[in-house]
Amino acid sequence: MKCLEKQPHDRWQSADEILRQLDAAVPARTGSTPAQRRLWAGLALAAGALIVAAAIALTRNAGSDVWQDRWDNARIERVTDFPGSEVDAAISPDGRLVTFLADRDSVFDAFVLRLESQQLTNLTRGRFPQLLNEDVRNVGFAPDPSKVWIRVADIASPASVSLLSTTDDSLRPFLKTAVMVVWSPDGHTLAYHESTTTDPVFVADSDGTNAKRIFASDPGIHNHHLSWSPDARFIYFSRGIPPDRMDIWRIPSQGGEAERITTHNSRVAYPVMLDERTLVYIATADDGTGPWLYSIDVNDRVPRRVTKGVEHYISISASVVAPSQPRRLVAAVSNPSVELWSVPITNSVADEAAATRLTVPTARSAAPRFGGDSSLWYLASRGGADGMWRLNGGGANEIWKSTQGAVMGAAAVSPDGQRVCFPIRRDRRSRLFCAAPDASGAEPLADSLDVQGAASWSPDGKWLAVAAEQGDKQGARVFRIPADGGAPVRLVDSVSSNPVWSPDGKFILYSGTPRARSAPLHAVTPDGKPFAVPPLLVDRVGDSYRFIPGRNQLVVKQGGFRRQDFLLVDLSTGKQRQLTRLRPGESLQRFDVSPDGTRIVFERVRENSDIVLIELPPN
Repeated sequence: MKCLEKQPHDRWQSADEILRQLDAAVPARTGSTPAQRRLWAGLALAAGALIVAAAIALTRNAGSDVWQDRWDNARIERVTDFPGSEVDAAISPDGRLVTFLADRDSVFDAFVLRLESQQLTNLTRGRFPQLLNEDVRNVGFAPDPSKVWIRVADIASPASVSLLSTTDDSLRPFLKTAVMVVWSPDGHTLAYHESTTTDPVFVADSDGTNAKRIFASDPGIHNHHLSWSPDARFIYFSRGIPPDRMDIWRIPSQGGEAERITTHNSRVAYPVMLDERTLVYIATADDGTGPWLYSIDVNDRVPRRVTKGVEHYISISASVVAPSQPRRLVAAVSNPSVELWSVPITNSVADEAAATRLTVPTARSAAPRFGGDSSLWYLASRGGADGMWRLNGGGANEIWKSTQGAVMGAAAVSPDGQRVCFPIRRDRRSRLFCAAPDASGAEPLADSLDVQGAASWSPDGKWLAVAAEQGDKQGARVFRIPADGGAPVRLVDSVSSNPVWSPDGKFILYSGTPRARSAPLHAVTPDGKPFAVPPLLVDRVGDSYRFIPGRNQLVVKQGGFRRQDFLLVDLSTGKQRQLTRLRPGESLQRFDVSPDGTRIVFERVRENSDIVLIELPPN
């Protein structure tokens, strides 16, 4: 009972003190030896340790229950409700202003909303058409709420981060090489990261001077969404391969080793500390659904989903207030639409009028792949994780149900049409399964690999190329896997992704180590030797390139965030020709080219997002 006293000073202060008390309490029985008395004391001490451990567990659970009670009693109010998408919502330290990016005036602009008056102001008015980067935070508040920072990519100034006045929208360059910036709770120190191959993290004085690098990753591993702990001891951030292989880590703000906090290995971003132990962030679930809002005690590190319903959380930010005051948060939430569209490949540029939406029986359709008989395989969900569907002349059928395991990438149909391979997510790993066209007899291939994205068949049907992680090395590499089973063969030693086998079987295209959103296009022979291709930068997210069947020509997806189009690239000559001029505002992700080479079928995503205000009761 003394171990469980409410006040710390009423408990014994050390295990040695407990042992002395127990040793004195054991009676000196006739014939008992000092060793026997020490044994009894040790057993009693072990029992006491179990009681203390139980008390600690109860305390932790009680703390979690308190936070869950606060979430359950939160007041939630939608503060924007206009067409288009609003992203990257951030709240001022005093909880009175909100800033975010929105495309309500055609391009993405930075807005500020005054919560009391509901006055909305467009601060940029189309001056910077490349404000949006979907992998990082692009806007936030300085310690002085009359200024916001924005990531600017296309002005003449060498600055990457500039300060923007909320009163007269004047712009001042601030940090020359930073991608984002975040100030400590007292406003005396700031942290930022750069966009190089190691994404180094820096701390500096509040005006950006006296910068000191405190952390850098291996090439290809990114460090995004920096956030301070309330006591400024730590900087929390999302680390990994964006967008879908990330987790929350932290480093001491004075520099030191990075420490992993979560183990989702999914789309994880926007960490925010609500107190010394409570971290909130967004993450997709292990089955690929979401992203949802999660909470975790950084001591016990058990993640808990704190949001309900079907709305996806795509950003979160919190004000800075005393524990006795209500805590205000703002979040960007979305009800995304994901559809399949088709556009013809012709000798002229196809505009939006030439694009048509595919009619499918599912509300959501994504990741298209053609089979050998011109059937179309795609991913769809019934409100949860993705399953796999097959569309042909006889209609659409669900081939693989998500209850058997969430499908995490496009199908790869063998050249003879007799096998289909697809990545299945289980236990925070994606393994490559191969099955008959009706998904019967599904068996994993190369079980040691954690597969990322779709596989690609060799033209002779004997091999598959995949990007995957193996062992404890972070970041995917390209492997060749025997189709009839056997050990995988690593073809590329550096971080790489998106392997696509050429129609003649002589080489495999892949995306090299990325820098920011782009990655260089490389090629390797099936035995791992470099193969020369024209220099080209490609999008590292989703499908970036697909061959025109039977030709040495690529359809390549290029362009800025939500301003993408398709090009035709001849790998023999390096010549390029624009194929489409589609409307901006939507994200073009995975796609394929029809077997006859006459059309592109692509996945089109629109977030349909708004900003909500969340007010949590005080502690």
